[in-house]
Amino acid sequence: MIYNFPAASGGIDLDSQTISELARESDNICGVKLTCGAVGKLTRITAATATEEFKQYPRKSKVAPEFVTLGGFADFLAPTVAGGRAHGAIMGLGNIYPKSLVHLLELSLRAKETESFADLRKAIELQDLVAGADDSFAKAGISGTKWWLNKHEGYTNGRVRRPLLDFSAEKGAALEKDEAVLKLMKVEKSL
Repeated sequence: MIYNFPAASGGIDLDSQTISELARESDNICGVKLTCGAVGKLTRITAATATEEFKQYPRKSKVAPEFVTLGGFADFLAPTVAGGRAHGAIMGLGNIYPKSLVHLLELSLRAKETESFADLRKAIELQDLVAGADDSFAKAGISGTKWWLNKHEGYTNGRVRRPLLDFSAEKGAALEKDEAVLKLMKVEKSL
């Protein structure tokens, strides 16, 4: 799977044309995860690979015969799924709010399948909360996520590997008071 994550790869950011070419030319690549935040790129790659024409470039894997397109952030899950042909997302926020994100995915898929405005409205409302919390945890980074899981979920260790720095108690206290984090946690606990 291609993992396009410019923040972790020295700023290298593959464009949609390059990824689409790799998908056509390399039958051992099953998909892409875009942790670059580029919704347009996700849409272009999906448009290039979720077609009848692309089926002439079959995957080696019998498990995932199609080319899978995934976002890397939770802040655009609903538009990715409900509004297009992308498959979903793999995101760090799922460690903190797993029930909320599953619910958002289910609402988005149902809105897409049934064309229900009521489900779409619910998905958009939840997506707004998710986007706020995703922004807060994106700013906190891996260190903040590990700190949260250690303090609130009982994970035994909140340490991160170097060169990342540990999350300070001061930053943690601010994250615990963050309005977006608290709003989505209320939803998470209700599910």
